[in-house]
Amino acid sequence: MVAQLAFFLDADDERTLLRDLAPLGFELYPRVAEPGFCAPPVDETLAGSLDTLGDGEEFYFAIPELGDVPAHEIKRGPNRGRMILDEIAGNVVFYGRSRLDDEGQLRSGKMWAEIEVGGDLRRVGGKSSLFRHRVDALLAAFKKRARRSDPPGFWVGPHAARLAKAGKLVLREAGRKGGLVALGRD
Repeated sequence: MVAQLAFFLDADDERTLLRDLAPLGFELYPRVAEPGFCAPPVDETLAGSLDTLGDGEEFYFAIPELGDVPAHEIKRGPNRGRMILDEIAGNVVFYGRSRLDDEGQLRSGKMWAEIEVGGDLRRVGGKSSLFRHRVDALLAAFKKRARRSDPPGFWVGPHAARLAKAGKLVLREAGRKGGLVALGRD
């Protein structure tokens, strides 16, 4: 089972989110990392350096108390020799950032976590209750401040919502043919 969330966050909203996640004890990993990468703890100070970590777009939040995050070496392609985390077996939450595109429109981001592994649990192992509780806390911290969108399915950070309501920011789904998104009535 997958817990997922689509959102719009500008830089101020992202900084606030990272500050709210600091007490939960997450560490941040880029999607593709160098071997031996030392993950920094998630907090407000990390917001300024996200562009320099990995590709600056896709990350994982991991819980250090649950042990090492399983990673595999990439064997081919431009990232050969680097490591990629196992997002299904690992206790990680994927975080794809919401970014401004070339036209100044804010593109949606997404967050998801595999909270129940399918298959033979004797062989694969299951996710811990601590991980599920932390994912629930992460989603609750996010939804506590955000507004719903129209059409439904997206959450909009408070600062991005103010800018969109004032007509200073256009919200658009990620992807080549992403549609426009407006604020819902709260």
